[in-house]
Amino acid sequence: MESYRKDCVVEVDDNCLPFGPKCGADVLQMRVHLGTNVNNIVNYSVKHFVDNETNRQIVMTATDRSCNKAITCAELLKRKVDHKMRTPLYQMTKIGYKTVEEVWKPIEDKGLDVLKVVRKIPRIDILLSKDPLDVTAPGVQYKDINVCNESVDKNAKFYRNTNKTKQNRHKLKPKNVRKSANESMDTNETQN
Repeated sequence: MESYRKDCVVEVDDNCLPFGPKCGADVLQMRVHLGTNVNNIVNYSVKHFVDNETNRQIVMTATDRSCNKAITCAELLKRKVDHKMRTPLYQMTKIGYKTVEEVWKPIEDKGLDVLKVVRKIPRIDILLSKDPLDVTAPGVQYKDINVCNESVDKNAKFYRNTNKTKQNRHKLKPKNVRKSANESMDTNETQN
């Protein structure tokens, strides 16, 4: 490949969302990239999704190495929505590939042909909706507030138990304590 240079990159199917009719026409689409600041995405989403009643759905879209950042943004947004609105959110997650065509041209004309490389890049699309989705469809998650509060209570009990063990840990004394030379002499003189 040292005899070639990349000429252009064409994204084949970038603008289509894989949700079909489940996704409304007025959906807010957030594209998450590798250099995107998570706080900026979450704050913008809260401003336009939580505080605005007309936006009922939001989609986080990411490709390649930024997929984990899109998941983080979606989870933080769900937490803020749960904290502010106290309403459950429906989530549908689709994982797939984005097709990219790269054209490589030879650096010097030595009878080399132009290369066309087709790559498939991993892609994730996360749809968060205030309106109910079909919970039997694949990729749909629904978290009820009551279930969420019960899990928080269980976690609170767990943390209380771990704090007790941490408090009791300092009361335990080690069994095998090595005495210094001065202390051992003092104990020998008192015994004699």
